[in-house]
Amino acid sequence: MAELRDVLDISLRAGQLLLENGAETWRVEETVHRMGTALGAEWLDIYVTPTGIIISTIAAHEHRTRIRRVMGVGVDLSKVAALVELSRRSVRGQVTRAGARDTLEQIAAAPRAYPMWLIILMVAIACASFGALSGAGLVEFALTVLAAGLGMVVRLWLNRAFAGPLLTTVISALVATTTAILGSRLIPCPRPDLVIISSVLFLLPGVPMINAIGDLINGDLVSGLARGAQAALVLAAVALGMVLSLALLGGRL
Repeated sequence: MAELRDVLDISLRAGQLLLENGAETWRVEETVHRMGTALGAEWLDIYVTPTGIIISTIAAHEHRTRIRRVMGVGVDLSKVAALVELSRRSVRGQVTRAGARDTLEQIAAAPRAYPMWLIILMVAIACASFGALSGAGLVEFALTVLAAGLGMVVRLWLNRAFAGPLLTTVISALVATTTAILGSRLIPCPRPDLVIISSVLFLLPGVPMINAIGDLINGDLVSGLARGAQAALVLAAVALGMVLSLALLGGRL
């Protein structure tokens, strides 16, 4: 019974970390099931939603069921990859329960693979590159780098301040759009609209939208609809931030 509880705790922790870092529903179920059965359970039944996970473990006519709330969902695919590799090592018998628990906590505490300044710079350049593909020139490119970079800084700061995700999105879109509009007024450019549109691209919920479609295709209707609703709310928050900026600045470029 104690061993079964231990397996359940480890499986729940693995599933929680996967969900918190942007893993798809099917990947959470597969990885948790693989790890749990490798560490001693005969079978695991797993029910996953974007904000919680329920696991039942079965072994030697004993079973245990627990639920864990998942908060602070983000995207860190390096941690997802580390968790998948841990489950594969457990299947090969290379990890004990104690080792799996320690490794899970190491993965949870691991810093991001890239420094923040590099992430901000690459996000800003990626947004500006979209504008360049749409016909923007060098001036628009530079203004977009500035606006998107500043918006990303504000977003990261608000995330560390534990602001709500929708409020963070609204404020970040407001800052990025305002910077883009003011920059376009100070340095006239032929396509200020591309600067504004490109500067908020980093706020679009790409991973939730892709995961929502994948879940619906796989038949995970609850997770798919929930992720889709989450993506729709984020898009609405981006639009609200842009509208507020335009209203504050007189509604003109």
